[in-house]
Amino acid sequence: MKIFVTIFATFPAGFMMMFGLVGNASAKCSASVGSDITIPALTQIIDLPVNATYPRVLGSAHAPQSNVYQYVDCVKGMGLVLTANSPPTGRTYDSQYGKLQLYETNVPNIAFSVVARNPPQEWTPIIYGGVYLFASRKRTASALGVDMQAIYVATGPVTPGSYTITPKNFSGHFRLYDVYSDTEWEYNASYVRPNFSISSSNITVKSSSCTINAGDRAKTVPLPSLRIAGGGFGGVGATAGTPADFRIGLSCPAGVGLYATMSDVSTPSNTGSTLSLSSSSTAKGVGIQIACTSASYCGGRTGPVSFGPDSSQAGTRNQWYVGGNASSAATNYTIPFSAQYIQTASTITPGSVNAVSTITFSYQ
Repeated sequence: MKIFVTIFATFPAGFMMMFGLVGNASAKCSASVGSDITIPALTQIIDLPVNATYPRVLGSAHAPQSNVYQYVDCVKGMGLVLTANSPPTGRTYDSQYGKLQLYETNVPNIAFSVVARNPPQEWTPIIYGGVYLFASRKRTASALGVDMQAIYVATGPVTPGSYTITPKNFSGHFRLYDVYSDTEWEYNASYVRPNFSISSSNITVKSSSCTINAGDRAKTVPLPSLRIAGGGFGGVGATAGTPADFRIGLSCPAGVGLYATMSDVSTPSNTGSTLSLSSSSTAKGVGIQIACTSASYCGGRTGPVSFGPDSSQAGTRNQWYVGGNASSAATNYTIPFSAQYIQTASTITPGSVNAVSTITFSYQ
């Protein structure tokens, strides 16, 4: 978000295993096939900061524990494998559950992944090709239950709006294996495989941005006329005249860290503290110095503002901290400034003075 200030005057983790079939086994697991699992829809309103970094989690939908196999009876041990049938996008996301393979949806820059667990085991990312969710030396079990989550991830900026998110060509299934040893296990191909799928979700994306007070979006600051002779000019670098005070007010939602950069419109590369005169000015040998007059809103200091690039990127040169953070409440800010003449050359030519600056706010 950017506003213009015009100044004018005059003076004269999961555990993964590769698996295969064992040809010399004479028996396999028997079990009653349980229910398919459908991960329910996620319905959520999401506030994305304007300067959000990616990838980032948007939300997750949880399917509570469901028994996928019952009355399990194996020869030496049992193992439960989950397999995603669809290839991932090739992108991954490092989450609290480990590295997630991301799968495509119908909405650009929104992907998803799936994690599952056999309680009380830890959550395990599901991968294309299969992952062991559960393995045990136990031969029998009354039931094998599974919890599942679909985790939605923004891989890049998402335009604010409402979306129905549908996984593209995604499905998966469970397999029950008879585990003979650490390296030998067998799948009973005659069993129907329980499947898992994901419901379409409804997500509304909002942009967490601040609102500048209507009267401050294009601010005009008049400076007093000043005579060159006896007007207080004391040499190059000296300020002169009564400072003209002005304020910029804005309202920010909760959870926004607010930063600001002031830029010189006439000389965009300017990183000093003297605002250049615009081409419409007829005076020479002077510039404008803008000062921030409250340390509370100016990065802990008062004094002349140094100009920087017209950019909202974090870390922009001469960007300063205004206030707020990810845990702060909604806040109204009124940032006080003053503008004053400053002498830039030993000789001053009388005439009109006009200068334009912008303030770009960054939400971090």
